[in-house]
Amino acid sequence: MIAAIVAALALGYCTTRDSDEAAAPAPVADATAPAAPASAAPAAGTVAAEPEGAGIVATPPGVVPLLKVYFDTGKADVAGDFAAKSAVLIEYMKGNTITTAVISGFNDPTGDPEANALLAKQRAEAVQQALVAAGVPKDRTVLEKPADTTGTGTTDTASRRVDVVIRE
Repeated sequence: MIAAIVAALALGYCTTRDSDEAAAPAPVADATAPAAPASAAPAAGTVAAEPEGAGIVATPPGVVPLLKVYFDTGKADVAGDFAAKSAVLIEYMKGNTITTAVISGFNDPTGDPEANALLAKQRAEAVQQALVAAGVPKDRTVLEKPADTTGTGTTDTASRRVDVVIRE
């Protein structure tokens, strides 16, 4: 699907290339932005602000899906709106069967480092289970421990999260 969009845009660009309209190339560049590599972060402004506690933030339709699942302090319970907020990612995976959901857990810097590492893993596993329950085959999900799991967000709330990115 992405390849078809890119091909159509490239064809459109080639047919308007000789035009004297200076503004014609700009929409082509903007329209191809969603075709960025699957592991790339979404463009600035495509993800809503972090919730104050447990919650889900997802990219809007039209870009490679990304989920950020936030947790309450000391908890690994996935927020109740997970199914609704993850729908775009799940549909994207159904339409792109060569993709994998890469799931990484993070924690804030407060408390015992060993307990925090375990909690980050439990959070990632909880998100993996929620994706599987929503219809994503388990063999198309991967738990991946990031190099730095502690305090990677701008606030402690932003650090208590699991990131789900699509990889081809």
